Amino acid sequence: MPYETAEEIISKQKKIVVSDCICRKEHDMVGQPCDYPREVCLTFGSGAYYYEGNGLGRGIDVEEALAILEKGRQAGLVLQPGNAKDPGNICMCCGCCCQVLANLKTPEQPAKAVHSNYYARVDADECVACVKLCGPLSYGCRYHGGYGGDGQLRPVYRLRGMRAGLSVQGHCFG
Repeated sequence: MPYETAEEIISKQKKIVVSDCICRKEHDMVGQPCDYPREVCLTFGSGAYYYEGNGLGRGIDVEEALAILEKGRQAGLVLQPGNAKDPGNICMCCGCCCQVLANLKTPEQPAKAVHSNYYARVDADECVACVKLCGPLSYGCRYHGGYGGDGQLRPVYRLRGMRAGLSVQGHCFG
């Protein structure tokens, strides 16, 4: 889910609760903590009332929820909304703790297992293989040799089935 879509969903909510990521909490409990932000899971509506009433999270306003969303964006977390027309929650997942993302890393071409309306492409005239993409993203990448826009052989990195040095809707991601 694009962060802009998440902003729209959050902005329409009347009741929001934030809670700790259960996946990161579980990894902490078994001695495998990660450094990504922990209090990032957002629940809306009746689910939010349930979470708050049972001490599973704390109530927040739209402004704080948007700040938490921005913190997740800066950390490179992957947004996973509830599978509904009007999602009741948005999780912000990392590749080291989230079992859904971990399972998506196992196929040779994981992009065939998921759907997105966004497609990455290399802009050969702009790409200098700076490898910025491989830094903050939690999904992981691997090295793959290739050519830069000037025809010179350079390192190019692959996101398990996708090439880095990407331009998505006019924004360079490395």
